[in-house]
Order: sequence, then structure tokens, then C-alpha cells
Amino acid sequence: MLSILFTMTLFNKMHGQRHEAGVFIRGSNLIWNVGRNHYVLPNYLSGGLIYRYILAERYALRSNFLGAKLLAKDQQADETYCKGHGKKTDNYIGEASVVFEFNFFDFNGQHKNKHTPFMFVGLGLLGHQRKRYSLYYKKNSPDTTFEPEFRVNNHIKMNYNIPFGIGYKYKFSCKWIAGFELGIRFTGTNQLDNNIVSKENVLEFTSEELSEADRENIRRQTESFREAHTFGVLRSNDRYVFSGLSLSYTFGHPSCYCD
Repeated sequence: MLSILFTMTLFNKMHGQRHEAGVFIRGSNLIWNVGRNHYVLPNYLSGGLIYRYILAERYALRSNFLGAKLLAKDQQADETYCKGHGKKTDNYIGEASVVFEFNFFDFNGQHKNKHTPFMFVGLGLLGHQRKRYSLYYKKNSPDTTFEPEFRVNNHIKMNYNIPFGIGYKYKFSCKWIAGFELGIRFTGTNQLDNNIVSKENVLEFTSEELSEADRENIRRQTESFREAHTFGVLRSNDRYVFSGLSLSYTFGHPSCYCD
């Protein structure tokens, strides 16, 4: 397989390289514990950049760079039991990925008015927000037990994702290509919808001396706090979907002809 790719790359270098750069606008939706259960139902627009390095008529390597907001609300769900949960979540993500793109028809030559369905699969780096809770324990009077107040801050976590999808491209001139695609991201995290409050994401603070009874009381309250803010399926990773349009410009190839 590697030898085949090397041969195709060498062939293209001998006949002139070809590149594509462009932009896209896509709708996004999160799939898992909050909101609607539809696999494709975009509810927030996002944008980004794409770059393609052409390997052959039907093959290309593509890089994606994007920022997006994932938004989900139980009130928008169709099921009554989901609406009853009343959960809402949003998360800002950044993604950089490299995918292998396969065209079903010859497309990457120097011709206009060409079109083809395509599919892609690859590997990406995902940055997303993760909630961190700070619990501040204090006594209102010497005779009372410690009562917590909490604050929420976001910090950035890095993970991986696996992009996979299908699309359709149309070359309406020698240089310009329009496309539509639908792609799912399988991620390596179950934290995009912030449905799990883990021990490392809860920080405890108190300015007073603690007895053993106080420590046990704080431990129980912290555990109760974690359980109250944890919901949904805990052992399956989250997924999200992008669907939308792209526009790219071709350069770096000798323009011998275009028909």
C-alpha cells in the first residue's frame, strides 16, 4: 500500500503538483445524552478551512481546520421523558484533521464540469472545553456543619477523533470546486456533553481546621454533588456530526488545457 501511494505521489510530482485550498460552512449537532436523538439535525453553524493535496485522479489527502459550537437541549427533544430531564449543554471545540479522500469517478484532472461522489476517513486532534467545579466549604456558625458553595470554570482538554463521511463535488470551472458533505466524528471522550463529574474535576477549598468528622462530612457532600451532576450513559464516547457546503480553489498545476 505504501509503495502504491509513493508511486502515485512521484508520478504527480513529475507532471506538476496540484493543490486546493478553500473554506466551508457547516451545521453541527451533538449525538448522545442531551437533546434530540436525530443523527443528522444541525442546530449551529460553524466554519473552517480545507486544504487538499492531489495524489491522483481519484485520490487526495485533505486537511481540515475548524472551530465550532456544539449545542443540545432536552427541551428540543421529541421524547417526553427527555424533555423531563431539562438538561442543556454547549461546548466549544477546535479540530485539526487529516483524511484520505476517495472519488468514485475521475475528478482531479484538468477539466471543468466534472462531478463525483466521494468518501473520506482519517484521524484528527480535538480540543474541547471541560467543566471544572470548585467547592468552597465554610461554616455559617461554629455549631453548624460545613456547607458548600460552588463555582464552575472551563478548561481545555485534548483528545482524538476519527472523521468519516461522504459527499459530492462539482467542478464548475477549471479552478473552482463546490461541494457538499456529511461527516461524523467518533471521539475518544465521553465529556463533550459534560454529563460526568469526575473526582479530578472537583476541587475542594476550606480555610478552617478540619476534624475527622468534618472531613467525612465534606467527603459525603462532595460525592453527593458529583452524583447529582452526573447523568446519562457513562461508558460510551460521544459523537458529533457536520453537514454543509465547501468552496475551494485549485492551484499549482500547469494549465495546459481545460475543457
